[in-house]
Amino acid sequence: MEKRMISTEFTEEDMPIESSLRPMALADYIGQEKVKKNLKVYIEAAKKGYKDAKTLLGDLVILGKVKGPEFNNIFSYYETIYSENDSNDIYILGLCYERGIGVKSDWVQAIKLYVKAYEFKNRGAMMHLADFVRENY
Repeated sequence: MEKRMISTEFTEEDMPIESSLRPMALADYIGQEKVKKNLKVYIEAAKKGYKDAKTLLGDLVILGKVKGPEFNNIFSYYETIYSENDSNDIYILGLCYERGIGVKSDWVQAIKLYVKAYEFKNRGAMMHLADFVRENY
């Protein structure tokens, strides 16, 4: 099947372009007062320790949906809610280490966390491990 130049599917190649189109700080969101208000509520809830708020904010940062100084400490949010038994927490911490989000990039630590998440059958971890093996061996 011929690969089309235009597709509705999101690809890794889209990430830099998609990220560059988004506002760089919460204050840069123009005409989205409801979005800004909701994000501020989640930021405050995360600071107070609410796991769901921390998880949501972490997911938004990892996916490149939000940027800015308000989100610089996202790694510490994940680190405080990290559970040895939650494959998504383990996987997200792996992504933080892989991409250097809130922590110095460390592939060894990322792989260790992906392996641990893989043991819980986490699909994201499985895909990252497969990509790593394919690219490096």
